[in-house]
Amino acid sequence: MGVNRKDIFEELIRNLPICIDALDAQGNIVFWNKECERITGYSQKEIIGNPDWMELLYPDSEYRNKLLNQWSKQGNNFRNWEMQLRAKDGAFKTISWSNLSDIFAIPGWHTWAIGVDVTSYVQEREKLSVREKQIRVLAEIQKDLQKAHTTEQIANTVLGHLESLMQAEGGLVLMYDFDHKQAEVISARFEHSIFYNAQNYIPLKQLIHIEDAKQGKVMYIEDLEIYSNVKLASLLIKKHGIKTAVLVPLIYADKAIGSLSLYAKRRFNVKPEDKEFLSQVGQLLALALYQNRLLEEVQNKIVALEQQTISQVSELKRNERRLRAQYESIPIPTYTWQKSGDDFILTDYNDMALATTYGKIGGLLGQKASEIYKNLPELGDLLRECYENEISIETQIKSTSLSREQPSYLSIKLAYVAPDSVLMHIEDITREFTAQQTIEQLQEITRRQNGTINLLHNDLSTISILFFPFLKDYLNEIREFKIKIADELNGEKSRLDFLTHNLEDYHQNLNKIVNFLQRYLYLHAALVKNDAINFADFVKAFMDAHAGLLKEFQTHIYLEAEEVFSDAGLLNEILSLLIKFIAGHKPSDRQPILRIISSKDEDGHFIITLKDNGQGLPKSTLSAQDETLLQIPVTMDDDFLSLLTIRRMVQQLSGKLRITSEKNEGTTIEIILPGDISHNEDDDA
Repeated sequence: MGVNRKDIFEELIRNLPICIDALDAQGNIVFWNKECERITGYSQKEIIGNPDWMELLYPDSEYRNKLLNQWSKQGNNFRNWEMQLRAKDGAFKTISWSNLSDIFAIPGWHTWAIGVDVTSYVQEREKLSVREKQIRVLAEIQKDLQKAHTTEQIANTVLGHLESLMQAEGGLVLMYDFDHKQAEVISARFEHSIFYNAQNYIPLKQLIHIEDAKQGKVMYIEDLEIYSNVKLASLLIKKHGIKTAVLVPLIYADKAIGSLSLYAKRRFNVKPEDKEFLSQVGQLLALALYQNRLLEEVQNKIVALEQQTISQVSELKRNERRLRAQYESIPIPTYTWQKSGDDFILTDYNDMALATTYGKIGGLLGQKASEIYKNLPELGDLLRECYENEISIETQIKSTSLSREQPSYLSIKLAYVAPDSVLMHIEDITREFTAQQTIEQLQEITRRQNGTINLLHNDLSTISILFFPFLKDYLNEIREFKIKIADELNGEKSRLDFLTHNLEDYHQNLNKIVNFLQRYLYLHAALVKNDAINFADFVKAFMDAHAGLLKEFQTHIYLEAEEVFSDAGLLNEILSLLIKFIAGHKPSDRQPILRIISSKDEDGHFIITLKDNGQGLPKSTLSAQDETLLQIPVTMDDDFLSLLTIRRMVQQLSGKLRITSEKNEGTTIEIILPGDISHNEDDDA
């Protein structure tokens, strides 16, 4: 007796790891393989021949009729039609169905289809869609905030966007005043009415979850009824019918300065990613409100200082533009790889990837990772590791290329996406990596110099015995080579003579002379290397490195010019000395203020200005900036030597140092550098 081919065929596809079903002409299921059973939870006995199978899998009549109508229109020839069915356990699954019945007919089957479970993919796609929408909302908020000039306008701008996004029916923005134990109502929106229309302040004790807000937690309050004994909650429930709420803390400088609340008559669907987004909005609103409130205080209290007020307003606007640019740059180049045999195929990429590759990535779709990254085989290894272990990976790699003199550094982030894909984010961090190395090298040099100086301070008598003969011999060598280096010293001969002839007073001035000689002679021998410097990045790294020293200062940075050609290491050392110098003269009776300004004059010079409100400097100390000075005064002090050293360091950069100061008013220090790289290179030569 021969074997029935149809039975063999059905037995074969019954065990395939994809869903396969078949219907007869009356619309009853006649074939239901094991993968269908596994995904839906319904066995063959429950489905095959059951006239109510549609009601089981698609219980929503409206959705079911929609599917049937669409099916009747397109027939039995479709690809990747995503349908959402309900499994036996109540879970909803998204299946991508493809039907080729009109092309490949199978005897006994009126229609048949192949389905793939894409539930995880759809969920991730929905998350990405939500995140993209959130990013767009952040950008729109940033744009609209440019038009808002009062705290109420700022709060209403943010509330308007969030109410639309979260489908809220009311919102409230408060700013906390812990000193007076009350909260100021900045904005309130509730169905055509103004909340607390005459009462602008609420006692803090009436606020719900204020302690959680202080800790920066986004709170979802599912049922306001449990707070009916609280006056604020009771009013919301009785007057507006509010049932649920979301509380978003407004955090500025790690402190809660207020809160944003959204209210609804139904349950909010708040997910972890929604809380993260709301937290970002809260920080943005806190920054905008804080800046606006600060601006109002400045305008009310310092009317006479009109120019300073204009400068602060300008700085606030620049900060808003920078913040908006940061949010707009959140997307990074993203690539989707799909497992194919022993390799991975590029299946998708985002707009940022298209932009960073100047459109070249479009021609690489469908190609293998081993071909695209043949010069970076470690990327292929990372793809395999991520896929095989179903994990996320974050790492950095070094990339070398024949077309580039210096290696580049890449930040790589990979995430496994079931069932067979990997998302890859690639970001070039060469500049950040190089800057960090430079900072670490400068810090190590500073640490070693400080160690040497501390060692000299520990035992003055030991230094006198051990260091004096060495210093004497060293100065004798300077005398022998004085003629050879006279041209290079540019008139500094008398200063060296003075130091040589006054070594008898060495016990009193050892620290000053040793420090000055070491730095001054080092500067004469130092080789200056000029490069293009992005001053904005340079200042940010510098401020981070000196955060401890500047923590008592109110610092303002105005960058009107952002590119300078100079030696980054020497410039960093000059600014470090100036910051320490300014910190040593800070006022004791008022808030220390420091302004760092970059600009260019009509001749193209790059000018760095440091301006404080400190004690001011005496005329004897200011004489150190005089480039015609040929002899160091006997009554020199630490400030004089510091400025003298800084002046010489600025000269090494082919620049000039200009200082003005008034007692108890402050000091203005200007570093004037050449604006043309050719000028610097000629001076180096």
